[in-house]
Amino acid sequence: MAGKWLGDWTVFAAGISNLALYQAELSSDVFKIYGMANKGLLPKALGVRSRHGTPTYSIIVCTMVVICFSTSHFDRLIEMLNFNYAIALLMEYAAFIKLRITRPDIPRPYKVPLGTTGCIIVLIPTVVGTIIVMLLASYTTMIMGILSVVASTAFYKVFEKRILETYTQQQQHAQQHQMEEVPLDDDDGDMELI
Repeated sequence: MAGKWLGDWTVFAAGISNLALYQAELSSDVFKIYGMANKGLLPKALGVRSRHGTPTYSIIVCTMVVICFSTSHFDRLIEMLNFNYAIALLMEYAAFIKLRITRPDIPRPYKVPLGTTGCIIVLIPTVVGTIIVMLLASYTTMIMGILSVVASTAFYKVFEKRILETYTQQQQHAQQHQMEEVPLDDDDGDMELI
């Protein structure tokens, strides 16, 4: 309708948009790695910032991962992503049911208004559908998915003590911070901070 120039500008704008999205995603991933390094879950070198404030080594690691994955076919990458997402969903469903059974007294911001049996019945079609989609994947994707679960589990087991210590410290810090801000009534009517 408007000619070749509009098509060229649209392609150019889409390219710039994709670069910006990539930079935003890279920044997000880099600071996750940086935060894990600062909490002692990854090597300390990944938590070092340059004189400009950027976590250079984390950027290098993320870029190398992207380069490794970019050598694969796009269809295979989408299939692997969906397969791993399906594994994560199945784990979430399992955790949901397990917590309903083992820790029914945990305070929750929202509770599904069904009993445990009702929750299991509601989840059955979703779980079956997820498993069917996973079975449609190629063997390479299945192997990569299983390897990612094994690697994640091994990572957790190796760093389990450190992860739990970090979580405990965060909880204690949050409780301490919350107690410092809670005003209490004094006998003479004045408010006092703990």
